[in-house]
Amino acid sequence: MNEKGNVLFIILVAVALFAALTYAVTQSTAVSNPDTINREMTTLNDADDEDYQSTIKQAVQRLKFTNDCTDAEISYEEPDGTNANPSAPIDESCHVFRPNGGGVNFRE
Repeated sequence: MNEKGNVLFIILVAVALFAALTYAVTQSTAVSNPDTINREMTTLNDADDEDYQSTIKQAVQRLKFTNDCTDAEISYEEPDGTNANPSAPIDESCHVFRPNGGGVNFRE
């Protein structure tokens, strides 16, 4: 006779687990919506771009303070040689994308 209460408890636990499973499936379906994924990817790309720009700004500040580079000497020369600054020191100590300078990894 004492076991009738246990059956009710097991049924309540089963209902709660089913509700949790339904919620999880509903949430995973909402995330797989292509519009939501595109929006999230755009947000991630924007954050990555902002982080890269911040890295470049920090490198420029470091070049000015540690290497005594002036604004005219800062070079944003790319690895292929484009965008060279003829006023930059020959030792590349004021180059943002060179190990002797800012050390920022160049990316398109």
